[in-house]
Amino acid sequence: MEIDQANNCKTSAEVPPTPEQSMSEEHEKKMNTSTEENITKKITVTEERRTNQQSETLINDSADVSLSDTLVSSAYRRRCLIEGYAQKEMDAIMQFTTNYNLKFGQPYPNFYMGKLKNALNEIKMQPFSQRKVLAIFLYNGQSIRSNIFCSQVMRDDYILKIFSKYFLLYGWDVTQRGHAKEMYDRLLKVERRAAKMLRKIKLDDFPALMFICVTRSDGFCHRPKVINGTNESIAFEIELIKCVQAFRKLMK
Repeated sequence: MEIDQANNCKTSAEVPPTPEQSMSEEHEKKMNTSTEENITKKITVTEERRTNQQSETLINDSADVSLSDTLVSSAYRRRCLIEGYAQKEMDAIMQFTTNYNLKFGQPYPNFYMGKLKNALNEIKMQPFSQRKVLAIFLYNGQSIRSNIFCSQVMRDDYILKIFSKYFLLYGWDVTQRGHAKEMYDRLLKVERRAAKMLRKIKLDDFPALMFICVTRSDGFCHRPKVINGTNESIAFEIELIKCVQAFRKLMK
Protein backbone atom coordinates (compact mmCIF):
# COMPACT_ATOMS: atom_id res chain seq x y z
CA MET A 1 0.00 0.00 0.00
CA GLU A 2 2.77 2.46 0.84
CA ILE A 3 4.52 1.69 -2.48
CA ASP A 4 1.29 2.27 -4.39
CA GLN A 5 0.71 5.60 -2.62
CA ALA A 6 4.24 6.69 -3.43
CA ASN A 7 3.78 5.74 -7.06
CA ASN A 8 0.49 7.61 -7.15
CA CYS A 9 2.14 10.75 -5.69
CA LYS A 10 4.97 10.50 -8.19
CA THR A 11 2.53 10.13 -11.05
CA SER A 12 0.49 13.07 -9.77
CA ALA A 13 3.58 15.27 -9.53
CA GLU A 14 4.56 14.52 -13.09
CA VAL A 15 1.19 15.47 -14.58
CA PRO A 16 1.71 18.50 -16.90
CA PRO A 17 -0.30 21.68 -16.09
CA THR A 18 -3.54 22.27 -17.93
CA PRO A 19 -3.83 25.21 -20.40
CA GLU A 20 -5.95 27.09 -17.84
CA GLN A 21 -3.24 26.67 -15.19
CA SER A 22 -0.53 27.84 -17.61
CA MET A 23 -2.51 30.97 -18.49
CA SER A 24 -3.11 31.67 -14.80
CA GLU A 25 0.61 31.37 -14.02
CA GLU A 26 1.57 33.65 -16.92
CA HIS A 27 -1.05 36.21 -15.83
CA GLU A 28 0.29 36.13 -12.27
CA LYS A 29 3.85 36.67 -13.54
CA LYS A 30 2.73 39.65 -15.62
CA MET A 31 0.84 41.11 -12.65
CA ASN A 32 3.89 40.75 -10.42
CA THR A 33 6.11 42.35 -13.07
CA SER A 34 3.61 45.19 -13.57
CA THR A 35 3.35 45.77 -9.82
CA GLU A 36 7.14 45.90 -9.48
CA GLU A 37 7.36 48.39 -12.35
CA ASN A 38 4.65 50.58 -10.78
CA ILE A 39 6.40 50.54 -7.42
CA THR A 40 9.69 51.46 -9.10
CA LYS A 41 8.00 54.34 -10.94
CA LYS A 42 6.38 55.61 -7.72
CA ILE A 43 9.69 55.49 -5.89
CA THR A 44 11.36 57.41 -8.73
CA VAL A 45 8.61 60.06 -8.77
CA THR A 46 8.75 60.37 -4.98
CA GLU A 47 12.52 60.84 -5.06
CA GLU A 48 12.18 63.47 -7.79
CA ARG A 49 9.57 65.36 -5.76
CA ARG A 50 11.72 65.13 -2.66
CA THR A 51 14.71 66.48 -4.59
CA ASN A 52 12.61 69.35 -5.97
CA GLN A 53 11.30 70.20 -2.51
CA GLN A 54 14.81 70.21 -1.11
CA SER A 55 15.97 72.48 -3.94
CA GLU A 56 13.09 74.89 -3.32
CA THR A 57 13.85 74.93 0.40
CA LEU A 58 17.49 75.68 -0.27
CA ILE A 59 16.50 78.52 -2.57
CA ASN A 60 14.06 79.96 -0.04
CA ASP A 61 16.47 79.56 2.87
CA SER A 62 19.45 81.09 1.09
CA ALA A 63 20.47 84.48 2.43
CA ASP A 64 23.18 85.00 -0.20
CA VAL A 65 21.20 85.58 -3.38
CA SER A 66 23.40 87.16 -6.04
CA LEU A 67 21.56 89.73 -8.16
CA SER A 68 22.44 92.06 -10.98
CA ASP A 69 20.43 95.14 -11.86
CA THR A 70 19.52 93.68 -15.24
CA LEU A 71 19.12 89.94 -14.62
CA VAL A 72 16.94 88.30 -11.97
CA SER A 73 16.19 84.57 -11.98
CA SER A 74 12.58 83.55 -12.59
CA ALA A 75 12.43 81.69 -9.26
CA TYR A 76 13.65 84.81 -7.46
CA ARG A 77 11.24 87.02 -9.39
CA ARG A 78 8.28 84.90 -8.30
CA ARG A 79 9.05 85.78 -4.70
CA CYS A 80 8.92 89.53 -5.36
CA LEU A 81 5.72 91.54 -4.97
CA ILE A 82 7.31 94.50 -6.76
CA GLU A 83 9.21 93.78 -9.97
CA GLY A 84 11.70 95.94 -11.82
CA TYR A 85 13.84 98.83 -10.64
CA ALA A 86 12.82 102.00 -12.44
CA GLN A 87 9.19 102.30 -11.33
CA LYS A 88 7.46 105.29 -9.83
CA GLU A 89 6.45 104.90 -6.20
CA MET A 90 2.71 104.90 -6.93
CA ASP A 91 3.07 102.26 -9.66
CA ALA A 92 5.12 100.11 -7.29
CA ILE A 93 2.54 100.52 -4.50
CA MET A 94 -0.27 99.43 -6.79
CA GLN A 95 1.75 96.43 -7.97
CA PHE A 96 2.63 95.48 -4.39
CA THR A 97 -1.01 95.56 -3.28
CA THR A 98 -2.29 93.67 -6.33
CA ASN A 99 0.36 90.94 -6.11
CA TYR A 100 -0.03 90.65 -2.35
CA ASN A 101 -3.78 90.10 -2.63
CA LEU A 102 -3.37 87.57 -5.44
CA LYS A 103 -0.66 85.66 -3.58
CA PHE A 104 -2.21 85.48 -0.12
CA GLY A 105 -5.94 85.87 -0.76
CA GLN A 106 -8.78 87.26 1.34
CA PRO A 107 -9.20 88.82 3.79
CA TYR A 108 -6.84 91.58 2.63
CA PRO A 109 -5.03 94.13 4.80
CA ASN A 110 -6.11 97.67 3.96
CA PHE A 111 -2.83 99.02 2.57
CA TYR A 112 -2.48 102.76 2.05
CA MET A 113 -2.65 103.57 -1.66
CA GLY A 114 -0.34 106.55 -1.73
CA LYS A 115 3.23 107.75 -1.26
CA LEU A 116 5.02 107.37 2.06
CA LYS A 117 5.40 111.12 2.61
CA ASN A 118 1.69 111.60 1.87
CA ALA A 119 0.81 108.93 4.42
CA LEU A 120 2.78 110.75 7.10
CA ASN A 121 1.30 114.12 6.13
CA GLU A 122 -2.21 112.65 6.26
CA ILE A 123 -1.57 111.44 9.80
CA LYS A 124 -0.32 114.87 10.84
CA MET A 125 -3.58 116.40 9.61
CA GLN A 126 -5.73 114.11 11.78
CA PRO A 127 -7.16 115.42 15.08
CA PHE A 128 -4.73 114.68 17.89
CA SER A 129 -7.19 112.44 19.75
CA GLN A 130 -7.91 110.40 16.61
CA ARG A 131 -4.42 110.29 15.18
CA LYS A 132 -3.27 106.95 13.81
CA VAL A 133 0.21 105.46 13.86
CA LEU A 134 2.05 104.90 10.59
CA ALA A 135 2.83 101.19 10.23
CA ILE A 136 5.33 100.37 7.47
CA PHE A 137 5.06 96.70 6.54
CA LEU A 138 8.35 95.43 5.10
CA TYR A 139 8.04 92.20 3.12
CA ASN A 140 11.00 90.09 1.99
CA GLY A 141 10.28 87.14 -0.29
CA GLN A 142 13.60 85.48 0.59
CA SER A 143 12.34 84.91 4.11
CA ILE A 144 10.10 81.84 4.48
CA ARG A 145 8.60 83.44 7.57
CA SER A 146 7.34 86.36 5.46
CA ASN A 147 5.10 84.04 3.45
CA ILE A 148 3.85 82.17 6.52
CA PHE A 149 3.16 85.44 8.32
CA CYS A 150 1.20 86.88 5.38
CA SER A 151 -0.83 83.74 4.70
CA GLN A 152 -1.75 83.17 8.35
CA VAL A 153 -1.24 86.07 10.77
CA MET A 154 -2.07 88.90 8.37
CA ARG A 155 -5.37 87.22 7.50
CA ASP A 156 -6.55 87.08 11.11
CA ASP A 157 -9.79 89.09 11.37
CA TYR A 158 -9.04 90.60 14.77
CA ILE A 159 -5.52 91.68 13.77
CA LEU A 160 -6.88 93.30 10.61
CA LYS A 161 -9.42 95.21 12.74
CA ILE A 162 -6.63 96.50 14.99
CA PHE A 163 -4.69 97.71 11.94
CA SER A 164 -7.76 99.37 10.47
CA LYS A 165 -8.68 101.20 13.68
CA TYR A 166 -5.31 102.35 15.00
CA PHE A 167 -2.81 102.26 12.13
CA LEU A 168 -2.28 103.57 8.64
CA LEU A 169 -0.66 100.58 6.92
CA TYR A 170 1.92 101.22 4.19
CA GLY A 171 3.34 98.14 2.45
CA TRP A 172 6.65 97.73 0.63
CA ASP A 173 8.70 94.85 -0.78
CA VAL A 174 12.43 94.87 0.05
CA THR A 175 13.24 91.51 -1.58
CA GLN A 176 15.35 93.20 -4.26
CA ARG A 177 18.24 95.38 -3.13
CA GLY A 178 17.13 98.19 -5.40
CA HIS A 179 13.74 98.41 -3.70
CA ALA A 180 15.33 98.22 -0.25
CA LYS A 181 17.53 101.18 -1.22
CA GLU A 182 14.46 103.10 -2.42
CA MET A 183 12.78 102.60 0.96
CA TYR A 184 15.94 103.65 2.77
CA ASP A 185 16.22 106.87 0.74
CA ARG A 186 12.53 107.58 1.31
CA LEU A 187 12.83 107.12 5.06
CA LEU A 188 15.85 109.41 5.17
CA LYS A 189 13.59 112.23 3.99
CA VAL A 190 10.79 111.65 6.50
CA GLU A 191 12.42 110.02 9.56
CA ARG A 192 16.19 109.45 9.66
CA ARG A 193 16.04 107.19 12.72
CA ALA A 194 13.69 104.86 10.86
CA ALA A 195 16.17 104.69 7.96
CA LYS A 196 18.96 103.63 10.34
CA MET A 197 16.71 100.94 11.82
CA LEU A 198 15.96 99.58 8.36
CA ARG A 199 19.66 99.00 7.72
CA LYS A 200 19.94 96.88 10.88
CA ILE A 201 17.13 94.46 10.00
CA LYS A 202 18.55 91.06 9.04
CA LEU A 203 17.02 88.61 6.57
CA ASP A 204 15.89 86.27 9.35
CA ASP A 205 14.05 89.17 11.01
CA PHE A 206 11.63 89.68 8.11
CA PRO A 207 8.81 90.39 7.83
CA ALA A 208 9.09 93.54 9.92
CA LEU A 209 6.72 96.31 10.88
CA MET A 210 8.09 99.76 11.57
CA PHE A 211 5.86 102.09 13.59
CA ILE A 212 6.18 105.86 13.38
CA CYS A 213 4.06 107.93 15.77
CA VAL A 214 3.50 111.68 15.32
CA THR A 215 3.09 112.90 18.90
CA ARG A 216 2.82 116.68 18.44
CA SER A 217 1.00 119.14 16.26
CA ASP A 218 4.33 120.38 14.85
CA GLY A 219 4.92 117.00 13.24
CA PHE A 220 7.51 115.67 15.69
CA CYS A 221 7.84 111.90 15.38
CA HIS A 222 8.46 109.77 18.43
CA ARG A 223 11.33 107.29 18.17
CA PRO A 224 10.21 104.59 15.68
CA LYS A 225 9.59 101.06 16.91
CA VAL A 226 10.20 97.85 14.96
CA ILE A 227 8.59 94.49 15.65
CA ASN A 228 9.25 91.33 13.69
CA GLY A 229 6.57 89.12 12.24
CA THR A 230 5.82 85.92 14.08
CA ASN A 231 3.97 82.80 12.96
CA GLU A 232 1.66 82.97 15.98
CA SER A 233 -1.37 85.25 15.67
CA ILE A 234 -1.90 85.66 19.41
CA ALA A 235 1.73 86.64 20.05
CA PHE A 236 1.63 89.23 17.27
CA GLU A 237 -1.76 90.50 18.45
CA ILE A 238 -0.29 91.13 21.92
CA GLU A 239 2.62 93.07 20.39
CA LEU A 240 0.21 95.23 18.39
CA ILE A 241 -1.90 96.01 21.45
CA LYS A 242 1.23 96.95 23.41
CA CYS A 243 2.20 99.36 20.62
CA VAL A 244 -1.25 100.94 20.63
CA GLN A 245 -1.18 101.41 24.42
CA ALA A 246 2.34 102.87 24.38
CA PHE A 247 1.59 105.36 21.61
CA ARG A 248 -1.74 106.36 23.21
CA LYS A 249 0.13 107.35 26.36
CA LEU A 250 2.40 109.58 24.29
CA MET A 251 -0.60 111.35 22.79
CA LYS A 252 -2.26 112.23 26.11
